[in-house]
Amino acid sequence: MKRFIGWTAFVVALAVMVAPAYAAKGGNKGKPGAQVVAVASISVNQTDLHVGGAATFTATYPEMRNAAMIWVRCWQGGDWIYQKSGSEVAEFLLSSASWPGGGADCTAELYYDVYQGQTLVAREWLAQTSFVVTA
Repeated sequence: MKRFIGWTAFVVALAVMVAPAYAAKGGNKGKPGAQVVAVASISVNQTDLHVGGAATFTATYPEMRNAAMIWVRCWQGGDWIYQKSGSEVAEFLLSSASWPGGGADCTAELYYDVYQGQTLVAREWLAQTSFVVTA
């Protein structure tokens, strides 16, 4: 009986430790923001971003085989005016031919791509942050 109680306590303790990690691995079906892993984070390094300026980010994430990337997107109202993807150490110039001027609401998402051979089979979203770009 002592062996059964000891084994049960071990299984319960293991379930408590593994459950949050298992829950974080839920399928995102390639949808932005659908999955956020608790051990990953992304933050903007600048506090006062302006159109034409540059944004850089600090990203943390678990060690993995694939390279982490950042996808930056900006909107004015409901219009998508900017997008760029780059490495986690990239500098993102906050302007483009499609940016009509004025401020924008932006997001930066940390992700990595999963390949089978040379075929992209999934995109795993790790973390997201929002920021504002002023005119």
